[in-house]
Amino acid sequence: MSNGDFPAATIDDPSLRKVIPYAVNGESERLDLGPMTVSRNSTTSGFMRTHLPVTNISDTQWCFIQIEELAFSGGGIELANSDFDFVQGSVGNIGNGLYTSTCLAPGESGYFFEITEVDFESVNEASFTLEEPDSIGIPPGQSLLPTGYEVEGSDADITVEHVEGEEPIAVDSSLWLLLDASGEPVSWGFADEPEETLTSQGDTNTYRASAPFLEQVGSTLCLWVDFSPATRRGEVVPRAACLTGQDPEVCEKRRLDARTAKSAEQKDARSRDASSPSSLEG
Repeated sequence: MSNGDFPAATIDDPSLRKVIPYAVNGESERLDLGPMTVSRNSTTSGFMRTHLPVTNISDTQWCFIQIEELAFSGGGIELANSDFDFVQGSVGNIGNGLYTSTCLAPGESGYFFEITEVDFESVNEASFTLEEPDSIGIPPGQSLLPTGYEVEGSDADITVEHVEGEEPIAVDSSLWLLLDASGEPVSWGFADEPEETLTSQGDTNTYRASAPFLEQVGSTLCLWVDFSPATRRGEVVPRAACLTGQDPEVCEKRRLDARTAKSAEQKDARSRDASSPSSLEG
């Protein structure tokens, strides 16, 4: 989405983001990876945000697309690492009433996002393991569409409409991504969900993306809203609970970790279903 409402006075500060090389262990004939951009929200931030685009170049919708053993280095010294990370893509139905937002349809692109407590200036390379995805999903029959946004001060209010599907759904965590005029990533973060988590076809909700992203240059805003069948409303990833005076980036990291853990649980549940006797017999 782009409407030109971002403040014209914002400056693209080169000290806030950079593209770094990476080494990949393993390979995939189904996925194509783009350049890795890392950024920080300010020169005083102790956290680095990672953006790694990935495209499904196969003719099948794959789910639980992930990278493992993501490590950041500087001067040959490992500075930080994480065990695994799932793609932020579209929502897929993996059976037994389970939806996951870790899918990519044929030709669709998504991102691996990460937030890491590390010295941004010291990081100059990364490495990770990529494996072929092997979990197939199908479209869930419902869809949410961001229809526009309005900038108000240091916030952007994003309107999302439930455009397809007669069954109500429960919205889950939502992520925004700011792109510059060249389509390159600037920063990402969690958007605040509306108080009403259930939505039906034709309903609209407003999601708020807040400071400090408007302090950086940008022209396009993307939003992904995860959702589940209404019967699984209790599985929604909770909002980050921040203590007074606590760094909001600490809360965002906790929230991303909770979202990653939920995806891992879904993947394990899918594996158990696939290996059950009834599943094998059918």
